[in-house]
Amino acid sequence: MVFNIAKKRGFTLIELMVVIAILGILGAVAIPAYQQYVMRLNRSEAMTDLRRAEIIMESCLKPGVNFTPATCQQYNNAGQLTETGLYRITANLIDANGDGIIESYELTAVPETTFQKDDTNCYHFVLDGLGNKTSKDNSSTPAPTTGCW
Repeated sequence: MVFNIAKKRGFTLIELMVVIAILGILGAVAIPAYQQYVMRLNRSEAMTDLRRAEIIMESCLKPGVNFTPATCQQYNNAGQLTETGLYRITANLIDANGDGIIESYELTAVPETTFQKDDTNCYHFVLDGLGNKTSKDNSSTPAPTTGCW
């Protein structure tokens, strides 16, 4: 009796399972790292728009500058969305003397999208009229955080 043993080609089930396990481990590490990278990248949009709003607010507070009230109030009340809609910039206009003249401001950027809201450590970005930059987490009593700016 003659047996014809042909050489078989292909992968065994064990080899395929090892490859799938390696891909799963790489995915489990790479995907969260990528998401954190994208969140940090998106923070730059909030910072850029806060700086843009700061320029507008400084121009509005400068004596002799003729800005329309709409320009100076655009960040007040409902605020303004950033270019891609990831954050909402709002302004708290400060009338320290109670005389109706705005002396300073506090600009805040808060995330609008679900993805950015997951950035719990750097949730609020605040820039005040003195140039102080702070960030806060998203707890019920926001605490200052570091490393966000």
